[in-house]
Amino acid sequence: MRHFLLGLTVCLYCTTLLRAEAWQPFGVRQLGFTFDIPPGFVLTQHSDQGAAFLGPREASLVVWGGRLGKASFRAEIEHRMIEDK
Repeated sequence: MRHFLLGLTVCLYCTTLLRAEAWQPFGVRQLGFTFDIPPGFVLTQHSDQGAAFLGPREASLVVWGGRLGKASFRAEIEHRMIEDK
């Protein structure tokens, strides 16, 4: 059974590599970051802080960024968590 599962895993992995499509890089210049968009996703919303993409079967990918103030990252997150309560 173990050999069968190993063989199946190898077969599926090789098949996945054959069907692999290139991911497209997308960047937000103002914030200095880039991320990769999976194949099949299209840009639906764009701003200076990020973007939203819609993919197959209504999947969504949303990436937004912002500059931290003078506080540390931990302090910023704790502050936002308190605001959300």
